[in-house]
Amino acid sequence: MVDEHAEKHWHGTKNKLIRWYFYCNRGLDLFNAFRYIFMLIFGAYLLLKLSNPAWLVLMFLITLPILTIAGWYQTHHMAKVMEWLNLEFATYWGRYGFDLSERNVKAVESIDGSIKEIVSHVKDKDAGQGSGRGSPVDA
Repeated sequence: MVDEHAEKHWHGTKNKLIRWYFYCNRGLDLFNAFRYIFMLIFGAYLLLKLSNPAWLVLMFLITLPILTIAGWYQTHHMAKVMEWLNLEFATYWGRYGFDLSERNVKAVESIDGSIKEIVSHVKDKDAGQGSGRGSPVDA
């Protein structure tokens, strides 16, 4: 199934242009996020009236590990809770779509189980008959 999607969404000039746009957009998102960091650090530098550029370097060296740890914590701990809260307090239509998807999965699982039972029953019935004629290949 992944190969099917790769064929549809990865290959071709149009998809390559879309990927370039996607990467450019992600790069702009990162730039905007770092812009706020730079503004915070330069603002603190100017507000404290520091004159030694070493303070800027030190501020960056202190800020980046803190942000990295905060990002790791958000990814591995907060994201799941936030996603659950978004589903819990979703609008009626958003929640309805989610509930409908869950019902569809349960229905498909039930159908799959029924088909497996039917196939098993048919195989057992065929094995129990034993026609004795052999296969057409034996003739």
